[in-house]
Amino acid sequence: MLLTMSNGQNVVVRSVPIAPIVKAISHFLSRNSLWLLPIVKMGIKKLGLLINKNKKMEKGILSKELESTLAKLADDAIKLPGVWEILDGTGFKIAIAIIDDNVAEKIPEPYKAQITAILEKILKEKDYEAAALLVADAVDLLVDVPGIDDATEKFMFVGFFTALAGLLIKA
Repeated sequence: MLLTMSNGQNVVVRSVPIAPIVKAISHFLSRNSLWLLPIVKMGIKKLGLLINKNKKMEKGILSKELESTLAKLADDAIKLPGVWEILDGTGFKIAIAIIDDNVAEKIPEPYKAQITAILEKILKEKDYEAAALLVADAVDLLVDVPGIDDATEKFMFVGFFTALAGLLIKA
């Protein structure tokens, strides 16, 4: 196709056949509709919530900032081929938000604040030692090792999670 620009210059424009592209997309969707449809429905619902700024529904335990941080970490860690790499960051963000809103919402209230504090220490502040102490405190409240007094038990948990944090820092 030949187009004439406003300055009188002729430009050749090549057209791309749309029919094979539409056929390939249609074929892909017909083959994968069973697992794609629920994901697309939840994605559209989540996108609707993201677009509608008037709704201030904060569900789950993660703030929007922590959800974005986790999505960026997942996007950086997982490399997909081709155009999927462009889309995976948004996909991770939607998936994390859905999991947070539907699964983490069911965590009992006293634990939500502890988990959020630990994630903030690790993801936002990069303070692994403080996070290890918070995890040790939480586990100490939940686990009672028979035959060991509480003080010794707490030192064991602090030592274990501090060593684990040291390994994570190295990696």
